[in-house]
Amino acid sequence: MDKAFIEKHQIFERYLTGKLPFKGVQDFERYCRENPQILEDIRFADAVNKGLRLLEAGGRPAELEERKPQWWQRSATTYGLLAVVVILAIVGWLLFDRTRELQEQVAALETRLDVGPLRPPAGTRPVRITPDRSPTNRMHLTLQPGERPELLDMRVDVSFARLNAFRVTIDKQDQARVGTIHNLLRDSNGQLRVTVNTSSLHRGVYKVTIAGVTMRGQLVPVAWFNLRVAG
Repeated sequence: MDKAFIEKHQIFERYLTGKLPFKGVQDFERYCRENPQILEDIRFADAVNKGLRLLEAGGRPAELEERKPQWWQRSATTYGLLAVVVILAIVGWLLFDRTRELQEQVAALETRLDVGPLRPPAGTRPVRITPDRSPTNRMHLTLQPGERPELLDMRVDVSFARLNAFRVTIDKQDQARVGTIHNLLRDSNGQLRVTVNTSSLHRGVYKVTIAGVTMRGQLVPVAWFNLRVAG
């Protein structure tokens, strides 16, 4: 391709009107790059200006400025999306760490339930209790739970009773029965010995009923006392 060929075959005009084949476009552009003087010879600038004026006259302004990129092509959008991804990753890590912490707490609680709430006592404390001979709301003993549990050795005086065997029933007020001790014998001092680990007692009022057991197995209520665990 040379200048004469371009003029003879109207390469420039066909290039501008889009009628030049793809191979011809490549050859013409390559020739212009290698021979920039041809652009002045064929008055390329004049032709372009005339074309622009024709577009403006026809109501179609020429788009000489570079098109603005779409919103997803802008660098600010890219950085914004990257920031969102980083934030989501941090939140996900925090949620994972919190979930793991909660799982460890649940496992600890399950282990505690399996083992039970009892803790080894640090010592034994004897307590003498004189029960009432009729149902009462009077508090005979108040416990202040501490960090170190102890064995509470309750010595209940039933020396006034004519029977030797007794049944001790323990109920937690407004809740349910805690337990019953059958056929408990008093000692030579006329006392019933009941030992309790204080870590098994929770906040509330415990009502204790003592009934004598006759030879025929009949129950005769003889004494009552109340135990309160402060919270």
